[in-house]
Amino acid sequence: MAKFQKGQSGNPSGKRPGTLNKRSQFIRLLEDNAENLINKLIELALEGDVHALRFCLERFLPKATTNQYIQLDLQGLDIQLSKNLPMIGKKIIDATASGALSVQDSNQFMHLINAQKGFLAQEELAKRLDEIESHQKTGCFFDELE
Repeated sequence: MAKFQKGQSGNPSGKRPGTLNKRSQFIRLLEDNAENLINKLIELALEGDVHALRFCLERFLPKATTNQYIQLDLQGLDIQLSKNLPMIGKKIIDATASGALSVQDSNQFMHLINAQKGFLAQEELAKRLDEIESHQKTGCFFDELE
């Protein structure tokens, strides 16, 4: 004979309110002893425990990231003008060649320049299309070509 009926919960009243799961209980224990644990970890690391030292370095020191702010002197070149984009590209290449800019950062800058070039080209095409449509409506498009 089965201990539980099919389709019937083994605990129909459910978990009691306020009951913590094992993870929450463990976290609470760690929080209560956090200062002592950290002090012991640092003590072990200072005594030469390689694993404790590695843990300290991984947790306490910020990771080196490539996300950094880079200043590039564009000498007043406006990125909104497509005629300036080749000169800006040259400045990026020069900065990379001199070592002031990493190849990865240079690639990201060039990607941005190419995106800007695309945006400016789309804007120019939209302007030209608007002009053509307005001339078509007025019928004076061909008169201006002569």
